[in-house]
Amino acid sequence: MKKFVILFLGILLVTGAYAQKGKHQNKPVRKRDAALFLNKTNNIMKETGKVVKQNQVYTGGLVAAKDFQEKAIKEFKNNKYQACVNDSYTARRLAFRAYKANTDKLPPQGWTLNRVEQHLVTIQITPQKLDEILANTNKDKEQNIDVDDLDDVVVPDNNEDDDNSKGKTDGGDDNETDKGKK
Repeated sequence: MKKFVILFLGILLVTGAYAQKGKHQNKPVRKRDAALFLNKTNNIMKETGKVVKQNQVYTGGLVAAKDFQEKAIKEFKNNKYQACVNDSYTARRLAFRAYKANTDKLPPQGWTLNRVEQHLVTIQITPQKLDEILANTNKDKEQNIDVDDLDDVVVPDNNEDDDNSKGKTDGGDDNETDKGKK
């Protein structure tokens, strides 16, 4: 009987831990969180642009990153916050590549995903996927790229209603937001 109770409690703990983890990840992305994510990526890209301009190592990463970030900004304006975050994350990873190629250093610590951002991103970008994106990017455009024109979005107040807080869904394409699909 004692073994049964211990086994039952063990199963209950493990099941509860998985349920808790999944519960947090199923929440829709709030407009405020998407805006903060977008603006942080904009800042990262602007700093990377300065480094690329100074060191002139053109990988195409900044060009591809700007394309993804512009798409993310459009998705934000269309209330597709999950798709917005995922594309902005891809832009950030591509900017990291350009930064590393120009400095031979890892990006600064504040550029990595913080705990809140880790829960927002629902895709996994492999190095091979980044290589594939870069292989299809015109590297020559990077010499004249201007990332300073990326628009920051207005971050709503914490208590401001947005589409997702009213029970509406993201509206994003499932193929874009499923893990491992990008």
